[in-house]
Amino acid sequence: MSHCTLPRLTFSGQFQADVSTVNNDVRHYDDQSFEGRFQEPQSGASLNGWWNPEGTGAFRLAGVRVNRALTTAGGDGTSDLAHGLFVDGQSNRTSAKLVDLDPQFQMGSTIFGLEIVLSDGIREFMRGTFRSAAFRDIYFGRKAGAGGSGSASARFTSILTDVAWTPAAEGSATLQALKAAAEANGRRLAVTLMTVGFSARTTMGTLTGSIGAYEDGDPETFLSGRRCAVADGGMATSLGIGWFDADVHGEVLSLDLSNALPLQAGAGAVPSRVGTGPLFPAILRTPDTVVGPGSASAPAVSAGVGEGETVPAADLKLLDEIPYLEQGWFQDTSGVVDCELDPDAATLITDHPIALVQPNPDGTYVVAIREALGGLWARADQFQFRMDAPTTGRVADTARVRCTQWGKPAEGWTVGFRLDPRQPGGGGGSPQDPTPPTAPIPDINFPADRVAFDGRAVTGADGWATIVITAADPKNPRGYLDGQIYRITYGLAVAGASPPPPVEQIVLHVRDAYDPPSTPVWKTDIAPFMKQFGNLYPVMSKGLFSLADPAVAKQHAALLAFAFERGIDDPNHMPVTRDLSEGKRRAVLAWLAQYLGDHPPAEEGAAAIETTETAQAAGAVGAAEAVGAAAEGAERRHPETAGAAGPSTTEGMPALEAIPDSVVERMLGEVGDGYDGKTTAMRSHLRSRLSPPDGEGS
Repeated sequence: MSHCTLPRLTFSGQFQADVSTVNNDVRHYDDQSFEGRFQEPQSGASLNGWWNPEGTGAFRLAGVRVNRALTTAGGDGTSDLAHGLFVDGQSNRTSAKLVDLDPQFQMGSTIFGLEIVLSDGIREFMRGTFRSAAFRDIYFGRKAGAGGSGSASARFTSILTDVAWTPAAEGSATLQALKAAAEANGRRLAVTLMTVGFSARTTMGTLTGSIGAYEDGDPETFLSGRRCAVADGGMATSLGIGWFDADVHGEVLSLDLSNALPLQAGAGAVPSRVGTGPLFPAILRTPDTVVGPGSASAPAVSAGVGEGETVPAADLKLLDEIPYLEQGWFQDTSGVVDCELDPDAATLITDHPIALVQPNPDGTYVVAIREALGGLWARADQFQFRMDAPTTGRVADTARVRCTQWGKPAEGWTVGFRLDPRQPGGGGGSPQDPTPPTAPIPDINFPADRVAFDGRAVTGADGWATIVITAADPKNPRGYLDGQIYRITYGLAVAGASPPPPVEQIVLHVRDAYDPPSTPVWKTDIAPFMKQFGNLYPVMSKGLFSLADPAVAKQHAALLAFAFERGIDDPNHMPVTRDLSEGKRRAVLAWLAQYLGDHPPAEEGAAAIETTETAQAAGAVGAAEAVGAAAEGAERRHPETAGAAGPSTTEGMPALEAIPDSVVERMLGEVGDGYDGKTTAMRSHLRSRLSPPDGEGS
């Protein structure tokens, strides 16, 4: 079960990402060379603080409504009571936040503190908490007539937890079916949000999404079904079709094309004509060749029919044509297609590839995109880790990779893991900027001995392969930036396996060890954190008060304590950038506690401190609401929102090869010349592939 299986809600509307752009350039983290103009908008060729320096970090849904509510395939989804309901993302609470892991890894921005509420504007039907998740499968160049992030789409896939229902939901067959599924699986549902067409001018873009059933044991950040893969590892095929997922449930194949079809220029999201036009889901009758675990030969796969090949109609099991060019189809369906399977299709699909095909005048068909070779796919669930290094020893966390074959858990397959070599870190701006910051850009992925993990793991009966990653104190190798970024490339140890999409890695932010003093001193223990945050987040220092002034911090100690006490998933968490280590956060709380009267200092290892029912606590809550008013300045500015590669085997260990240079060069062209954070991060990543730095992996 998944977000695209039945029962299912699909919805569309807009999103706002009011990110602060000061922290898009890693050099702005250097307090010693920080200039006041870095808090000002770009002017001409001078980037200054880029295009939105006073952004709040807010992520909001705007005008999002349910367009289809389905329990079975074949219906139009408009007769159910859930059709037309509002999908709200911040009902009666501070807006969610959109945050990068680090300025030197901006290709997995994470939504924190989002709550999904279904209502008709008066009555609430359902409410659930969106578990924090980062975007994946970014596709630059998808939207015609746009550049940089404006051309790109990406999806956030997660689960809704603690899903609660009201009596109003009893009138909807779809909501009742989802309720039964949620209650059978720990009050959880599957959800995905696809974002595209972001405008730096308005901080708005188009959003589609879907909600479906989640099943215990499934991944939380991707659909563990079947995967249609771009053969050369690029963002899209030559016809402009990107990576997408599919799921078979009962006698229905559901395809999620929300992040796959190319889009026309102009407002909203309207699919472009693909190739010759007609687009059919199909099952390829020619099988792939698969040499699996336990055979005399090393694991290997090869295609029976590959992407771009022409096949006769007799070699296909055609399913119903996708009406993707019909007006309103994309918004109404969120790009999700249900194909009913007859007995022949239901048997064939169990071990044969699915594909999208297009007809030729002579009756043959071209394979526009097809399933990963051998039906094999492996993907990490949590792929970003914030790790606080201890002063002695190592901290540990677990990475899990799910492997499937033909949509089912695949046992006995080896997954390889490799630390990338030391490399230039990226995170800078335009080389044409006449007045760039003077701070040097640090390297990442070093020192390599600070991170350790097994180089391989074998999947169990449930399809999961697990490694334990340990990290020691990196000892501040980046100087003005806390900790270090480490990238781990992974993939199946299978010759010929389909490559993963770009930037498909496990990424660690290992923070420097820090033992907070029992009685912190502002100048030495607190000022560096607060000054840097004030520099990077001018909406606070300009809209509320200076974070670099200890007298001001004392005056607002209750407010600051309230924010610093919030857990990382709380929308009021401070700092918004979520890059402060636990030790440093405890130091800030201990310093603030000296000015809070009966407010207790932070406990060792505590994730949060509950405020007491005193006038002091009431004052903190009131002050927090004042911060909310200041930090939500985007609502006044934008009133429309109110309301890496597959592995080969060398010397017995999987080595993960680079995407071909020709593909990287093509992708660089798709990314374009924009200088927003995501564009520069992707361009830096691609260029590092073309000119790999010297260094050694783990």
